[in-house]
Amino acid sequence: HLLRVTHASSASAQPVGCIQLTEAEAATLRGMPVMINSNKGVFVFPPTPGTNILKVARHGYGYATAETVDDGHTPPRVLSCPRRDANNARHSYMPEDAQEGLRDGLRDMVPEFAERPWSRLRLCWYSDTPEGDFIVDHHPQAEGLFLATGGSGHGFKFLPVLGRYIVDCLENKAPESLRHKWRMRPESDASEIKIGDGSRGGPPLRTLTASEQSKL
Repeated sequence: HLLRVTHASSASAQPVGCIQLTEAEAATLRGMPVMINSNKGVFVFPPTPGTNILKVARHGYGYATAETVDDGHTPPRVLSCPRRDANNARHSYMPEDAQEGLRDGLRDMVPEFAERPWSRLRLCWYSDTPEGDFIVDHHPQAEGLFLATGGSGHGFKFLPVLGRYIVDCLENKAPESLRHKWRMRPESDASEIKIGDGSRGGPPLRTLTASEQSKL
């Protein structure tokens, strides 16, 4: 049974590309910081030690899919989501405009490698919420179900400290202001929906065509 949460959280795919550098090429970038072009949403990491992989990605509004989901318990719905029955990471498909967006960002930050062939491409999936805040709350209808989700592209970096706040919310010890910010909003709150948290850049959300989606 799939919960109805699309009013509170929806999935978007963000482009990630990798370029293989030689040891000598990687050495020229070894001291660089992580760089981001906030207007375009593109960020690039220094080459990974040992593999010399240059990784570039975009923290933007991303891509949506239109998957018809029938779980046998609710009427079929059309959702944006990764494939339910396959490993999306095994595929290297990326829309052409996403590839060009990454290269455009590379031209700004490391232009000497902007036209190099990709060694790997993938789409990284976000669980987006209206303002980019986490959802850490009891589900309003499903008794006994507690949710901790809605990373909105920020979840991983908070892992070292997030657990204690999740427990505080679970045990109803968190401040009311935090519990409200991280609430599981009811469907009646749809009018409150805003567009992100101000950290994203690049083009607006685009739904993949049927042809593009078939390649995922």
